[in-house]
Amino acid sequence: PRGLAAAGAAVGGGNGNGGNSGRSVNDLLVPESGGGQETDYIVRQALVVMFRVLRRAVLQSAPPTLDDSPLATIPFGQPTVSQAILAFLLSRFGHLSASNFSTMHDLSRLFLHCLLHFNLDTPARHEALTGIGKSATPSASDAPGDDKSGTTGGSGGAGTSGKGADGLSVADVSRNSYRRDFLRWMCCCCVPQHFTTLTTHSVLDTFSKSFLRSTFDSVKKHIATRVRNDKEKMSAKNQAVVLTHLPKFLLSLERDVINDNAPMWDVNF
Repeated sequence: PRGLAAAGAAVGGGNGNGGNSGRSVNDLLVPESGGGQETDYIVRQALVVMFRVLRRAVLQSAPPTLDDSPLATIPFGQPTVSQAILAFLLSRFGHLSASNFSTMHDLSRLFLHCLLHFNLDTPARHEALTGIGKSATPSASDAPGDDKSGTTGGSGGAGTSGKGADGLSVADVSRNSYRRDFLRWMCCCCVPQHFTTLTTHSVLDTFSKSFLRSTFDSVKKHIATRVRNDKEKMSAKNQAVVLTHLPKFLLSLERDVINDNAPMWDVNF
């Protein structure tokens, strides 16, 4: 009963930049400008999945699980985000001295911390911010099944107009990939936080390449905002580390995130 009562609780907190702060389920269902119908569809689809999970649990008098849903195949790809960042750290900075490597290790922890607590923008807002283009009608490709486009595209920005073998442009693939990851994030990471009987999964151990690519730009901007707001609270040493090394760290990470052949995406690294 407490889990069902939590259905009306707020979904998601803030990103520290005024993003989705304090947004409720009803807020997410209100159409947004520039693609509200698509957002309405994706969010409703996520809530329908969760409602079915809870209804089955009530009928069977058993704890709710995602075992019989399209979201049961966790993690959604290999390597996971946490494994990929570790591989990036070792492959790019493993040759540094102990002190310099420790600095890069701390920056990677900062990035993972921000990603872990980052609230994803709704698909319509993401498409507006990244310039993917006008949304198309949601289709079966938005379903939360296995990820078949994890090796396509960049970090979620505007794509080219070229068509792939399946007739989809890079922008189409990026849009569909984000919608799928947003639905998975809502069902596995966001909504369960407001239910006492659902397991909350960490994005770091749940998602892989497509998620990191589609969220990287937003997380990078969030980190920049956080550093700017907290700069005066930092010690002189931490200020020097962040202002000197963080931009180079993020640039190097971005290059590897969008590179399919980077060591961080090698499952055998």
